[in-house]
Amino acid sequence: MSYKPYGEDGETIAVGLTAASILNAATKKGACVLDVDPPTARALLGCDWSRALSAAAPSRKIELCLVTVWVSLPSLDAIVERNRDRLQASLNNTSVVERQLAPLRAQATSDIEWALTSGGFDFTVINEDVKKAAAEVRSAAQYCFE
Repeated sequence: MSYKPYGEDGETIAVGLTAASILNAATKKGACVLDVDPPTARALLGCDWSRALSAAAPSRKIELCLVTVWVSLPSLDAIVERNRDRLQASLNNTSVVERQLAPLRAQATSDIEWALTSGGFDFTVINEDVKKAAAEVRSAAQYCFE
């Protein structure tokens, strides 16, 4: 499996994320936390993890417990505004910023629709405050793993 997050330009970039690396992180730390964008979450949730982990460690019986958390701003407008601010800070050209926002809005709309209809998330955190959102995610994790 490859992890392909979105770069600043909206294009996917390839970063290796193998079943073996997930297994290695989980073995060392007891858990492996992945912070990924929605297209990557789709790929991760669609993966045959039993087969991938069996191939990564054929001599071990491995139990995998996925806990999925959707973290988002409270509205599509808030998402677009955050991206507008980030783009304006780096591009300083209003027309270019607005052209780049159209596909970002379409992608965000698709991602939100998928998150709401897929049934693939155990918890949802809607929050603009990073510290509060992180606390909510920690609380969800404690609930799942205590």
